[in-house]
Amino acid sequence: MAEKNNIKVEVSTTIPSNLAVDEMQLAITVSNLLENAIHACMEVPEKERFISVTAKYKSQLLLEVSNSCKDKVKLDEEGHPYSNEENHGIGTRSVLAFVTQTNSEIRYIAENNVFKVRMIV
Repeated sequence: MAEKNNIKVEVSTTIPSNLAVDEMQLAITVSNLLENAIHACMEVPEKERFISVTAKYKSQLLLEVSNSCKDKVKLDEEGHPYSNEENHGIGTRSVLAFVTQTNSEIRYIAENNVFKVRMIV
């Protein structure tokens, strides 16, 4: 989907095959993060579109997804992104459910037309 929309994607990962979390839940979470990143990239000019995914394992999985975005992203009082648009925010709620279920940590950073999600699983 990113390729079809001329979004430059860089991926650098080292994830062991035996994580202590459900692989399907992790895959769904990463998929939701990527889908949100793609939607954000669609609002910026093609030459500025990018998504970067980094995952490293050092006793815990450290995951970061960064992407270009049009404006400063709205974060709620807990530091989580939100949308007032109908049928939006479902993926973010799914990600937060994963974070809660796995006792993970998540942080959203929005600055200089770049949006980052950092997760420790």
